Amino acid sequence: MNVIIVVAVTVMLGVGTEGQFDPQLRVLGNIVMSIGNHLFARFTYHEVPAGSENGTFIEQVSYIHQMLQKMRDHFLNPPEGLEDQLRDLSQSFSFQVKVQLPKLDIEEKDLKDKFGLTEEEIKRFKLMANDCKRFVDEIIETRGVVTDKYL
Repeated sequence: MNVIIVVAVTVMLGVGTEGQFDPQLRVLGNIVMSIGNHLFARFTYHEVPAGSENGTFIEQVSYIHQMLQKMRDHFLNPPEGLEDQLRDLSQSFSFQVKVQLPKLDIEEKDLKDKFGLTEEEIKRFKLMANDCKRFVDEIIETRGVVTDKYL
């Protein structure tokens, strides 16, 4: 947990983020990537979803979407023996990820003019943004009784 907080603070300060996620997605993307890497490496030993923070805007949103979807799947169906660890880790989503979700509330005009998305990409973006919000809410709901046993 302490690693996640240190990484999140580093990301929020902009240290080491040059040339990665679009500025609109930088904090959200790096926090999701940090928690995801921690989750998959420490608890589930699954590969991080394919994708990159170095792509077009829609590719970056897709990467965040994939990470959150895979994390949500692990939180809803935790590997045997990891229920408590994941429940404790889920509190990170309340104070780190959920507060960044408004970054996905982008006007359609800006999606088209500022980010250069096509009509099809705008539809895809809106679906992924809504999914991301739902995934985070579902992860937070798994929290139940939080312990500090594994923090």
